[in-house]
Amino acid sequence: MVEYYGTANAYDRAVVIGINGNIVYKGDSNVNNDVESVQNTIEEQLALATSNEDLITELPSSIRLEQNYPNPFNPSTSISYALSEPSDVTVTIYNMLGVKITTLENGFRSAGEHTVTFDASSLSSGIYIYRLVAGTTTLTKRMTLLK
Repeated sequence: MVEYYGTANAYDRAVVIGINGNIVYKGDSNVNNDVESVQNTIEEQLALATSNEDLITELPSSIRLEQNYPNPFNPSTSISYALSEPSDVTVTIYNMLGVKITTLENGFRSAGEHTVTFDASSLSSGIYIYRLVAGTTTLTKRMTLLK
């Protein structure tokens, strides 16, 4: 969107509002001197709007931990989780005795859907626990390794 502000004389200034609603260009000279800069800024914003169109997805409304797939598995499986907001995340695997086997994720992750792969080729058949800790939320599920 382009809007002119100031008086209705030769000292009007151009303002360009970006796709995120913020001012991305605010002219500091006569509009006639700003035309090329304004046009370039508008074209950049339009390019962003059309190139990001396919990337816009709805964020999850809550933190979720999905059942691993496949389950039972041999030797690897995928574990998916969703974050409603950016968060520090830890995904840890335990055996049935509560002994930590490995940590698959440990760090800051953005809001949205995430998937990690667990390779259990060095482990024996059995039931394993996977735990997601995201902020103050902890979610746990079971999975079965069959060799």
